[in-house]
Amino acid sequence: MDLHDPVSSLSHLLMAAWAVLASVVLLRLSARHTRSQRLSIAFYAVSVVSLYTASGLFHGIRHESLHARRVWQLLDQSAIFGLILGSNVPMLVYVLPRRLRNRLLALMTGVALFGVVSLWVLPKPPHELLVMAYLGMGILGLLPIRIYFRRLGWAGMKWIGLLAFFYIAGGVAEAVKWPVIVSGWFGYHEFLHVFDMAGTVAHYALLLRVVVTTPPRTSTSGARRPYMTGDFFLTPGESRTTM
Repeated sequence: MDLHDPVSSLSHLLMAAWAVLASVVLLRLSARHTRSQRLSIAFYAVSVVSLYTASGLFHGIRHESLHARRVWQLLDQSAIFGLILGSNVPMLVYVLPRRLRNRLLALMTGVALFGVVSLWVLPKPPHELLVMAYLGMGILGLLPIRIYFRRLGWAGMKWIGLLAFFYIAGGVAEAVKWPVIVSGWFGYHEFLHVFDMAGTVAHYALLLRVVVTTPPRTSTSGARRPYMTGDFFLTPGESRTTM
């Protein structure tokens, strides 16, 4: 490794290590949830670790040829589509009704696959167009925002607002190629990396503090309300492992 982009490389490699530990926590917390919920957390974990590993290596290893560099760049760019999809899957599975969940999963999976295949088989697109494609796919994840608000309340919405702000701000900075804070060391691309990391942490906090570990709610009469789940509503005493 020559660390030709030291800030981008080291920050994302450290983030990949953090993502492994963070994923273990989520996987343990979801161990007794439904199979679809456990799979959604596992997919999220793989997408986060894959993206930050691919990005850290792309920006850190010595590329012996332009072809080798392009292959690593494609892996990095493909993993971004994977992260956007993976970040939405737990939200869709845990929060949305099954029919709406399945429709949005199919739509977002189709968009992600189309994006990845296009990267590998079509001529290299303008960088700004690619960034806009990422932002557009991320906005798809906000389509059920009213349902998220009803079921997660302000406790969830504050984290959704934060992660959306960080991801969008980073994407816009990359698209307009601004700011350049320290020329040759910390520019708009490093700004994108830092804000992507902040968005990932905010999303992890949303899953950890609100979505995966939300306890049964209690009504004003003192009766315990059902667990919230994208598959069905479980009343207290029912197993979360039931499909």
